[in-house]
This record gives sequence, C-alpha cells and structure tokens, in this order.
Amino acid sequence: MKRASCLVVVGFFVLGLSAPALRADDEEKEKEAKEKPESIEKRQRALANAYKIFEEKLNETANALQRVEPEKATRIRRAVEISRKAFEEGEHEIPIWKRMEKVIELLGKENPDGKGALVVEKEVVEALELVLEALESDDPSSSKNLDVKRLEELKEQLKRILDQQRKHRSEVNKAKELEAKAKAAAEATKMLNELAQLQQGLIDKTKDVKPGTGEMADSAKQQKDLQAMAAELHKIMDGLNKLDPDKAGDDGKPSDGSGKPSDGSDGSGKPSDGSGKPSDGSGKPSDGSGKPSDGSGKPSDGAQSPKGSGQEAAKRVESAKQAMGDAAKNLDDQKKENALERMRKALEDLKAAQGNLEKKRMAIERLAQLERLKAEQEKIRQDTNDLGKRMGEQPGSPGGGGQGKGGGKGGKGGKGGGKPQPAVPGKRNVERAEEEQKRAGDDLENRHVKDADQKEQDAIDQLEQAAEAIKEALIQARKREQEEVLKALGQRFLAMLEKQRGLTKDTEGLEKDRQDKIASNPGSEIDMGRKWRSDCAKVAKGEGEMRDEAESANELVKEEGSTTILPTVIGELKEDLARLTDLVEKRDTGRFVISLQKDVEKTLEELIEVIKKEIEERKNGGGGGGGGGGGGGPNEDPLLPASAELKMIRAQQLRVNAKTKEFDVGRGAAEPGGRGDGKSPAAADLSPDQRAACRHIAEKQARVAEFTRRLHTKLNKEE
Repeated sequence: MKRASCLVVVGFFVLGLSAPALRADDEEKEKEAKEKPESIEKRQRALANAYKIFEEKLNETANALQRVEPEKATRIRRAVEISRKAFEEGEHEIPIWKRMEKVIELLGKENPDGKGALVVEKEVVEALELVLEALESDDPSSSKNLDVKRLEELKEQLKRILDQQRKHRSEVNKAKELEAKAKAAAEATKMLNELAQLQQGLIDKTKDVKPGTGEMADSAKQQKDLQAMAAELHKIMDGLNKLDPDKAGDDGKPSDGSGKPSDGSDGSGKPSDGSGKPSDGSGKPSDGSGKPSDGSGKPSDGAQSPKGSGQEAAKRVESAKQAMGDAAKNLDDQKKENALERMRKALEDLKAAQGNLEKKRMAIERLAQLERLKAEQEKIRQDTNDLGKRMGEQPGSPGGGGQGKGGGKGGKGGKGGGKPQPAVPGKRNVERAEEEQKRAGDDLENRHVKDADQKEQDAIDQLEQAAEAIKEALIQARKREQEEVLKALGQRFLAMLEKQRGLTKDTEGLEKDRQDKIASNPGSEIDMGRKWRSDCAKVAKGEGEMRDEAESANELVKEEGSTTILPTVIGELKEDLARLTDLVEKRDTGRFVISLQKDVEKTLEELIEVIKKEIEERKNGGGGGGGGGGGGGPNEDPLLPASAELKMIRAQQLRVNAKTKEFDVGRGAAEPGGRGDGKSPAAADLSPDQRAACRHIAEKQARVAEFTRRLHTKLNKEE
C-alpha cells in the first residue's frame, strides 16, 4: 500500500506539471491563455512545496521499511536519490523541487517568460517520470530472476504490437492528407453556398429593377463582383482537384464506370458540343434538372470518383462564371430579361456544383475512414495495455515449478517456475506508449489527424525503446541460463566420470578373473560362476544408468538450443554407453569393452575441460561468442564457441583413428604367424566379435563425418 501511495503522489506531480505544459485541446489552450501569470505562479509554488515535503516523507518511509521490507526500502531510496540529483547547476546537483522554483522565478518576472517556464516544466516532468520509474521497478539485481521463456513471449507480443502500430500510422498518414483535402473541400463548399445565396439575392433584386435606371448599373456591378468571386472559387477548386490523391483508373483519369471520362468531354479535352458556347459542364444544354450530365446525354448516376465529382463541380463553376459575365453584359446593355435568363443559368450551375462538391467531400471522408482507424487504434491500445500488465511483477505459481534447468536426473524442471517474477525492463515505456495511443485515438475521434499522427509516432518511439530494453534483458537472461546449464553439465559430467572410472575398474577386475580362469584351465570350457555373472550384471546396469544420464544431459543442451554440435558429441557419448551396456550384458569384458570404457572417460574429461574453460572465460567477461556452433537466432551467443566444438570433433576423430589401429593390431595378433606373411585374410576370417567391433568403428566414423559436415555448413552460413 505504501508503494502504491508513493506512485499515486508522484503521478499527481507528473500530471500537475504536464497539464499546463502539454495540453493540446484548443479549448483548454484558450482557457489557459486567459489565466493570469500570477495564478500559474501560485499553483507552481504550491507544487514545489508539496513535492519537497513528499520527498522528505519518501525518505522517512524508506527508513521505516528498512527492517521489515529491505528490498522496498532500497527501491524507495534509489528513487529519492534520483529525485535529489535530478539536475546539475554548475558543479552542483540540485533536487527536483529546487528546479520547480526556477519555473516560479521565470513566471515571477516583470515580463513573465512563459516559453522558458514551459521548457523547464517539461524537464521537471521528465525527471518525475524517472522517479516514478524507479519506484515501479525493482532493483536491477532482481532482474536475475527473469525467465527466458517469459521474455521471449513478451518480445514476440511487443513485436506484433509495434508492427501493427507502424502499419496503422502509415494509414493515418494517408488519412491526414485526405482529411486536409476534405477540409479544403468543405471551405470551398462554404464559399460556393455563399456565392449561390448572393446570386439568388441579385436575381430577386433585379426582377424589380426598371431598365434605364441607375439600379440596372448597380446590378451589373454586383454581377461582375460575383463573377470575380466565381473566378476565384474556380481557381481554388481547380487547385483542389490537382492535389487530389484519388484515381479511379490506372491512367489516373476519373471513371464513370464505363471506362470513359466522366467530365463531359469526348476524350479529346474539348467541349462535346464544339460550339464554344457557355457550357453547363456537360457540353450540352442543361435539362433543367440541375443534374450534371456524364457526356452521354443521360443524367449522371452520381457514381463518380472524388476526383470526377470535383472536376464536374469545377466545370459547373466555370460555366456559372461565364453565365454571370453574359448577365453583366446584358445588364450593361439594359437587356433585363436576357440578363435574368443568364443569371438563372448561373444559379443553376452553382447549385449543381454544390451537389458535386459535397459528393467529393463525402467521398474523401469515406476514403479517410477515420472511424475505422479510431477502432483499430483502440484495439492496438488494448493489446498494449495487456502487454504492460504482463510485464509487471508476477507472483510465484503455487507448488513451484520443479527444480529448474539442470535440477536432478532428467529434470528439465520448470525453468525456475514457482518463483516470483519481477517487472520486466521497458514496462514504463509500454505504459507511456499506451497513453500516447489513447491520445491518438481521441484525436482521430475529433478529426485531429495531424495530432494523431504525431502521437502515434511518439507511441512507436516508446515501444521501440521497450523492445530494446527487453532485447537487452533477454540477452542477459540467456547468458545467465547458459551459465546455469554449463554448471549443471559440468557437475553432471564430473559425477559421470567418477562413476565410469569405477565401472572401468570393475570391468578390468572381471576380465582379469576371466583370463586367470582360462590360464588355469587351458583347452577346457570354463564356468565363471554366479558371483562373476552377478558382478557383470552390476557393471551392465551401471553403464545403462550412465547412458540415461547422457540422454538427460543431451535433453538439457537441446532445450537450451543455441548449439548444434554439443548435442551430437553428447549423443555420441550415449551411443558408446549404449554399446557398452549391450556388450557387458552379454558378459563381454574383453579388451574392446575396456578400451571403449576408456574412450568414454576421455570424452567426459574433454567435456569437463571445455565447460570449465568456458565458465572461467565468462567470469572474465569473455566466452559464449565466436559464432560457429550457435543454433539460436540473431544476436544470440552459443553455449560453446565454435573453436571448442571443433576441438571436440578433432578428439572424436583421433579416437576413431586409435580404435581402428587397435582393431587392426588385435586382429593381426590373433592370426597364426601374425600379419608378416603379406596375406590379407578375407572378411569371413573375422570372428563375430571382430565384425561387431568393425561395424561400431565404421558407424562412429560416419557420425563424426556427419557432424563435421554440419559444423562446416553452419560456419559457411555465418560468414
């Protein structure tokens, strides 16, 4: 509760300072502009005094919690330290409340420096954000408990949100341009409506004017003024059409659905009637319905693109302008009826233009789809809110989660499950991003698309910072996980080596007993007795347990997943142990079996040495790198560097060579007269045991060749 209170208070100060500095709503800005500087200064002084008291209380809280909750006390002290050393002034560090007094000083001048005060207020808000972040986050050392799997899931969720936000902002950018054009179209519509009203008023006035009077001249002058206004409006609309991004066809020309131009021309760019007479926009006399023609002689169905509607409206305004010119000339010539006819034609064109321009504005707004963008932004905000919650502190799961990596025989464990998880670095950035997304959604709802675009960019910036923080935390968590795996493997292999040495010694004793029995009973069948057979079964069982230990170690390495060669080497160890189990179960304790046991010991010794060296290098700030054997994603260091894995492959090959030589020497010694007769016995001369040994060596050589090829392929990919 105390921590929550601290957060609420700091949040209050952040909001209190950011409100006058960061408001974007026009009404709030207007209200603030009317507020007297001394009133703002008074509020600022109250904030500074309140924060100074808060800082003292915060320190007292840390002292009170020191014995009962030392971790929370440390966190609060860290926040107090940040608050007290937030700014530098010359060679001195000054606290936040002192910096707040700078705002009071700027506002208290004879000519208040509002702009300078806003800059300082922004700095104070940023400093308060750091204090808030320190209160929310645990001590950096607590990040050691962060789980790799959890970080990877959060990283993927954040990546999806970031991709969605970037895509959404791209659409908002397009909507921003369309919205600007829609506003321009609305302004043009307003001007057009005003022009139509003035034209109607002039018609009503002219009806009662008597020819030959000064009133006729006055009407003529007013008509010329309206003609000039129509000319200006036409320029605006023409410019609006040129800026319009919408294109209905591949060639950029508006389409009426028939593939022909919808601007009333025959495609040549000339009026369709070719008369050069004032046109109503279709090239033909109007049918009196006020509806524009599509150039086919039929009334338009209104299925024009925004650009087509805009061009049609511009043509109607141009036609109205010409009709106004004709009317003014007739008024100058005292031809009242002719003037009224052309004035009515101008009004008819203006009303038709109104309809077309409104179609254009509505079509552009439909293209902008601000309601859809608002809904999409709200969905992204909700996803971001969910991510922020998942990045917060997580309580331990009941019953624990096993022993974790390397914990016990065959135990993948629960990856440290059951332990409480601290907040993930970058959580505060995600929360800030959500705040910006909320503001962006509000701006979209109020059609402030430009402001929404900037806030979405701010949200993207915060999400990118969060992604970087999670990436770094993931790298550190993977390093810690790798160190745990290496230690677990080292301990496992040490225990296995000690056990294997005992099994090898037992096998050597059994073989000595067998050879002594053979020597004392030459040429006769021998029975080694129940005890010997029982001891042999114990060795076979021990080798089987070793095989299972090797399998568990391999699962641990595969689960870590950053190396491709080490699992193969351990797999080779498992194959040797499986072979030993099978041979000893058949009561074979001969030279080949003992030699294979010695090979297992050497493999374990090499693995222990490689792991020991890697742990030492990591302690000294090295290790883990070197690419090569890594099987993980980008920016992931493998569990062992390629050089270490290459050495293990070399050792495997040397043992294959030694085993081949040993087989060859043993085979020659078994032949009468040795191998010095120059003859090479056929395969049929091999005993069953020799054939089995030969197959074992061949299979081992094939496996060594295969994982050498795999390492070579991996190294080539990383070049």
